[in-house]
Amino acid sequence: MKEWQLYIDDGNKYLKTAVNGAKSRKEVFTPEILYNIISMSIEKQVMGLLMYHDRLPENHTLTDLMDAISELCTPTEGRAGGFPADLREKVIAMDRFQEICCLDFYHRETPSQENINEFIDAGQKVQAFVATRL
Repeated sequence: MKEWQLYIDDGNKYLKTAVNGAKSRKEVFTPEILYNIISMSIEKQVMGLLMYHDRLPENHTLTDLMDAISELCTPTEGRAGGFPADLREKVIAMDRFQEICCLDFYHRETPSQENINEFIDAGQKVQAFVATRL
């Protein structure tokens, strides 16, 4: 299996874990844990697609990943296929819940159940988009 395929496979597994955990094991899969699992799923999916196309993002924040995938998957003349702008904004909005990479500022916010439902939806849409681009 190629390295990009391993990333996609891991992303699929993370998303499946989050979906199943959110449904049946809420005492274990808290919103904070689900946030991180879904974020890892999105990161793995996008990295797999970028690696498939021999591209890398500047960094691994969700914002950096969305910048890279939006650049890679721009609509071209006569062909749709750009990364959906609304999905890009939903994924970028996830970054506001956790800022742990900055040396000057550390911030974590606990997502609500409604947020988790939105994150799962975004993760599933990223997964579907990536699957159509391989």
